[in-house]
Amino acid sequence: MALIAVAGAWLGLFSPASETPEAPLAIVPITSYAGSERDPSFSPDGNQVAFSWDGENQDNYDIYVQLVGSGSPLRLTTNPAPDYAPVWSPDSRNIAFVREGEEAPGIYLVSPLGGPERQE
Repeated sequence: MALIAVAGAWLGLFSPASETPEAPLAIVPITSYAGSERDPSFSPDGNQVAFSWDGENQDNYDIYVQLVGSGSPLRLTTNPAPDYAPVWSPDSRNIAFVREGEEAPGIYLVSPLGGPERQE
């Protein structure tokens, strides 16, 4: 019995490791557009990100959504008032955001696929 234990220990010490090396981590930017992007919010499944961006003309913050790792952003809001702080609903059906400005400030909801906004 002792011989089996010694043989097992010897094989364990001198056998090659069967672990596969892990791929190195890399930092990849989610967005890199002209202007200012802020308030990122990942969808519950982690496949999309909603954010506030002042757009190509850098003239007004609107809410955008983009697939992580690819594609162009989809603009969800077009109101002349600034829109900030998007947050996904737990079921991913809506994105809530804050609208500032003198006309109808408040919290709004919009579908991540686009469409009409509604004030809450």
